Amino acid sequence: MTHPPKIDPRLIKVAQMVKDQNMAALAKITTRQREIKSAIANLDSARDRLDQSTDNFAQISAHHQWLNQKRRALSIEAAQLAAQSQTAKATAARAVGRLDVLEKVLGKS
Repeated sequence: MTHPPKIDPRLIKVAQMVKDQNMAALAKITTRQREIKSAIANLDSARDRLDQSTDNFAQISAHHQWLNQKRRALSIEAAQLAAQSQTAKATAARAVGRLDVLEKVLGKS
C-alpha cells in the first residue's frame, strides 16, 4: 500500500502569499483601467465644453489637437493594460487553483 507524498503545511502559506500577490497585481491593473476610462471620458467632456465656450477657431483647434494626443496616449496604455490584464487573470486563477488543491490535499477545506 502506497501512502500519499508528505506535503509541508508551509506550502499553504507560500501559496496564499503568491495568490495574494497575484490578486494585488490584478487589482492594480483594474484600477488603472478604470482611471484611464474616466480620463478619456473627462477629455471628451472637456472637448464638448470647449466647443461651446469659445468661437476662437485657433484656440479650439490647438486644444483639440492636444486632447487627441492625450486620448491616443491613454488608448495605447488601455490596450497594453488589456493584454496585461488577461495574463494577470490567468496567473491569479492558477494561484487560486494551486492554493485550493493544497488545502484539499492537506485536509484544510
